[in-house]
Amino acid sequence: MMWVVVLKLSVLNSAVSMKFIRSTSNILFLNLHNISHK
Repeated sequence: MMWVVVLKLSVLNSAVSMKFIRSTSNILFLNLHNISHK
């Protein structure tokens, strides 16, 4: 039964990290876009 909890935690963790990576890359992209237009 313990591995089910571990599996759920790993899935949740990967989803959170993917969201964090996506938001970070969006911020970096917007910053580069703003810098190139100045």
